[in-house]
Amino acid sequence: MFMKIPWDEVADTLESHIEDFPTYVSPLLGLAKRYSHGTRAKIVGR
Repeated sequence: MFMKIPWDEVADTLESHIEDFPTYVSPLLGLAKRYSHGTRAKIVGR
C-alpha cells in the first residue's frame, strides 16, 4: 500500500521545533536501535 504525502505536509513536519531531551535518552535510543536491528542493510534499503 502506497500513500502520497504532500510536500507542504513534509515541510511543516521538518520545520517543527526540536525537543530537548534529558541526557540519558541518547544511550537509551542507541540500545533500542541496536536491539531492533533498525540500522541493518536489509531494513535501511541497501
